[in-house]
Amino acid sequence: MNLVESWFAQLTRRRLRHGVFTSVDDLQDTIDHWAAHWNDDPTPFTSAIPATDILAKVQRARTVLTKSATHH
Repeated sequence: MNLVESWFAQLTRRRLRHGVFTSVDDLQDTIDHWAAHWNDDPTPFTSAIPATDILAKVQRARTVLTKSATHH
């Protein structure tokens, strides 16, 4: 999951999932307010996946993509 997906997941879990919105404007205001205060109490994203696992996955993907690109 990339950082943008993580950000939207947190927005959904922390603010939207149990919210009640009476209009699109209400929803937009809620998202704008949450985003404006996103860095008030910052916490770094941390990954539970070891870097070696991520790099191995990248290498496997690169191998598959290279093979598919050369076999049209």
